[in-house]
Amino acid sequence: MLRDQLRLHTRAQHERIEVALNIPDSIRNRDDYSRLLAAFYGFHVPLETALLQHEASLSAVGVKLSARRRAHKARADLLSLYGGSEAIQKLTLCPLPPALPTWRHALGSLYVVEGSTLGGQIIARQLHRHLNLQAAAQLRFFSAYGSRTGTMWRAFVAALNRLNLAAEDEAHVLQGAEATFEALERWVMSQRK
Repeated sequence: MLRDQLRLHTRAQHERIEVALNIPDSIRNRDDYSRLLAAFYGFHVPLETALLQHEASLSAVGVKLSARRRAHKARADLLSLYGGSEAIQKLTLCPLPPALPTWRHALGSLYVVEGSTLGGQIIARQLHRHLNLQAAAQLRFFSAYGSRTGTMWRAFVAALNRLNLAAEDEAHVLQGAEATFEALERWVMSQRK
């Protein structure tokens, strides 16, 4: 199954990014949370732009990109935290999002993004408890799809596993996931300096 290949292929990268982010321990106050959210916003905006180039092809294999975009949720959370759009307009966007030359690369990238919604549920609960953040106003990005998160993940995995790709095409999916993890790790580390 393609999902199993992706999990095995990216396991080390997934573990590295978890260590680099160190959530929730690295989030001690609302300023820490705002910085983390700004980093995710700065990554997701250009990533979603890259993914949109493959929207029709992804839709054809059962992945509706419009329902899976989350940059706007990070923006809404930041607006709630900052109280205005002026600060958001000054945020830096990731200059080197992952290269996604084919829809198969984009599918691999989405594996990373969609997988993060599962961990995001746990993070949202922890941040709600520790920082008294409001789920409906300040935790939309990490809450992802709310009560539908599990359903959305299973639908994505089902779409992945329905594909009957040639070995070269599967390699592109794996490369897309790997490139996304690499770009995210690079970006997150650059935002900590």
